Amino acid sequence: MTPLSDQPLVSVIIPVFNTGKYLDAALKSVFSQAYSNMEVIVIDDGSTDHSATIAKSYPAVRYFYQKNKGVSAARNIGLEASNGDYVAFLDADDLWKPQKTEEQVIFMTKQQNFGVTGTYAENFLEEGTKLPDWLKNDSNWSRHEDYIIPSTMMARKSVFERVGGFDTSLPSGEDTDLLWRVREFGIELDILEKVLVRRRFHGENLSWKYKAENNKRLLQIARQSIQRKSGRA
Repeated sequence: MTPLSDQPLVSVIIPVFNTGKYLDAALKSVFSQAYSNMEVIVIDDGSTDHSATIAKSYPAVRYFYQKNKGVSAARNIGLEASNGDYVAFLDADDLWKPQKTEEQVIFMTKQQNFGVTGTYAENFLEEGTKLPDWLKNDSNWSRHEDYIIPSTMMARKSVFERVGGFDTSLPSGEDTDLLWRVREFGIELDILEKVLVRRRFHGENLSWKYKAENNKRLLQIARQSIQRKSGRA
């Protein structure tokens, strides 16, 4: 293990909205990381459950509260409060495997040309949750490999200084929009071919709620990208 004084600081940003029943497990997965030089920032997006109690039960957590404005606004608050050289995101209902942070920091320290990395993830069903119809015929539904989701993402803080934060006008697809802007700036991305994240499916995931709007949202993101490129031409 690299001495703590030589480890770059990683800011871990966890937005939470009424997912207190999962938050404790998410935080335990962060504080169980092999990598130790982290600050953990929980942004409570107007929760009415016991999310605040869970977050505040961890002395090392920096807790912020905002009236409900959505996950993008919550992540942006976390970005503004972050002090790290690297920023990583974890949704409150997901889990990190112990080597996740260390693996990405080692890779990005050695590969300075990459501004953003992700990892493979495995999907799992919360007990009592039924698989949605759109996944029932997918024998590989538990595997997630081909694109970066927020809970696998780690980025250099400088990336957000260049491309900005998450688009608060998008109720879903905000992570896709961010990665499109990253590519527009010529910033390189990579995915570590290791399963280092567990993504929980429980029926209330935003990806489930807005599944029917995915194509519409992607078209909106594509149009915005074209407009930005046209404006710079």
